[in-house]
Amino acid sequence: MEELQRMYESAFEDRMKAIILAFIVEEFGEQSIVLNDRQLKYIEEAFISHDLKDSFEIQREDLFKFGEIPEFRPITIRVDDPKLRTSFEALLRTLADPLPLSQKLATILLKSVKQRAKATLRKVQQEKDEFSRHVREIWSKPLQLLDLVVGISLEICSDLWSEGTGDSSNEGGLFEVLCRLQARSCQIAQEVLLLLKNGFADGAHARWRTLHEMAVIGSFIGKYGEECAQRYMDHQVVEFEKLATQHSEYAEVLKHNPFDPEEISQIHQDYEGVLNEYGPQFRNDYGWASAFLKNAKPSFVDIERDVEMEFCRPTYKEASHNVHASAKGAFYRLGLPADDQGVLLAGPSDVGIPHALDATAGSLIQMTITLLQTAPTLDALTTMQILMQLSAEIRDSLAEVAASGSATDPGSLSKEGGGDETGRASP
Repeated sequence: MEELQRMYESAFEDRMKAIILAFIVEEFGEQSIVLNDRQLKYIEEAFISHDLKDSFEIQREDLFKFGEIPEFRPITIRVDDPKLRTSFEALLRTLADPLPLSQKLATILLKSVKQRAKATLRKVQQEKDEFSRHVREIWSKPLQLLDLVVGISLEICSDLWSEGTGDSSNEGGLFEVLCRLQARSCQIAQEVLLLLKNGFADGAHARWRTLHEMAVIGSFIGKYGEECAQRYMDHQVVEFEKLATQHSEYAEVLKHNPFDPEEISQIHQDYEGVLNEYGPQFRNDYGWASAFLKNAKPSFVDIERDVEMEFCRPTYKEASHNVHASAKGAFYRLGLPADDQGVLLAGPSDVGIPHALDATAGSLIQMTITLLQTAPTLDALTTMQILMQLSAEIRDSLAEVAASGSATDPGSLSKEGGGDETGRASP
């Protein structure tokens, strides 16, 4: 902003000088005198130095220092000169509508920014890389353990999908739904890891919120089986109908291509079809769960409660502040020490890492165990035990960092933070 203000002032001064220069050239031209560039520059700067507060008389001896000049009738520049006043008033009128000037300044400033961008961005990236190394050094062990949990979960998802897609026992929708939820959970966990390794605890916590939803929905579908999975898949029709309706309403404003009339007709037909099959309550956001909860309009909280994970609600609510534009989210940041919330956090920090890290491990393990329970073999049971042991190791490693005092503010792991108390599934 300071550079923009300087550019604005410079542009204004340049316009002032141009007006004065034109006036001087005209005054001397009336006496058939042509000044050289150095003489013009002297008069221009001498007048500006008077701050436009009084008159300025041009002396021949002053101009003679910058080149030969004949005798001339005395010339006095006055602010209230009608010619100058008219030009100055026109300049001031442009300030009342600064858009043209601001557009010109923006073009100049953008060019300047682009010229410096490569060096500036390289320096910024170096600073980011250095801070990321700092974060990874402090939280090295728990981050590596979470990486291991993600790796195991990915392998499970890949192996089960490869083995199960050709198995006739998995022809129903349950296996596919849980595999898809598991795959998405692994992706989210990797996003969380990337954010944590770079010092963005608030962003990681926000992503964990979605991962928690994956674990809750997965547990619910796993609990009620094939029929629930089928309703869940069929609910895509409801969600697509809502999207198509909104798209049609705002397509012109957003300059998007509208749906073809035949497409809209098919979407509505499919929508009416699932409502006829499952009932009018199926139109609601969680209508696919209505039959199992005996609730015409269930909420996510109802689903949480049914799978006994409602105690995560305080943590979920806290994470929601990092998703929505709430006042709490604006005034409380997980990435700041509790006693230093007055700081405006606009970048990474090494604070708040344990909360998102531990919660992410818990939710991913929960989702992975839900998938493994579809085929409870000895291998599956062993893998569940490995994941539970890793869960405990993660909490222990986070406690070690807190005890070492190496973190700026290690925070504390409450019941909402993780461990068996958070409801991680037991095999």
